[in-house]
Amino acid sequence: MENAAAATALTVVLPKEYPLILLACCVICIECFLMGMIAVAPARFSIFNAEFMAQFKEEHEKAFPGTSPATGGFPDCGDGRYAQKLPYADWLKFNCAMRVHQNFVEQLPMVITFICFSGLFLPKITMYVAFLFAGARLVYAIMYIQRGSDARKLGAIVGSLPLYLLAIAAFVMALIKATE
Repeated sequence: MENAAAATALTVVLPKEYPLILLACCVICIECFLMGMIAVAPARFSIFNAEFMAQFKEEHEKAFPGTSPATGGFPDCGDGRYAQKLPYADWLKFNCAMRVHQNFVEQLPMVITFICFSGLFLPKITMYVAFLFAGARLVYAIMYIQRGSDARKLGAIVGSLPLYLLAIAAFVMALIKATE
């Protein structure tokens, strides 16, 4: 019975580059976390400041007696009741910062999965692509926040195209290995 169990066991040998691949994943996750503090928080607290939020005090007091609306405009994410009262320039500035972070959050599970999977089959290339992606996300964020949504293209292409091509190549390699 022991031999039958041993025959069906799967042994996974991680490539020597895999710790660096995992480090890149950690860097990407930390970058995503910090993006909220570096990109969104300054925009949020400068735009939805106490002076701006004062206009909602009476309405808020009626709905929630004894409380005031939160400085920072929480829970508004750029498309809510508070944001409707913003001047266009402030609305756009806040939404660009918000989208930088939200886009990162939305992509994070897929990116980490692609990197961890690809690292099993194409470790060296994966390591470089993962760190390239981390750098490209910074370019993406800076361009998007400073120049608007059209300027994000360079960071998006430099970060995403190699990652998607890598994922396709790793998938093909996995299929080949599975049929050997």
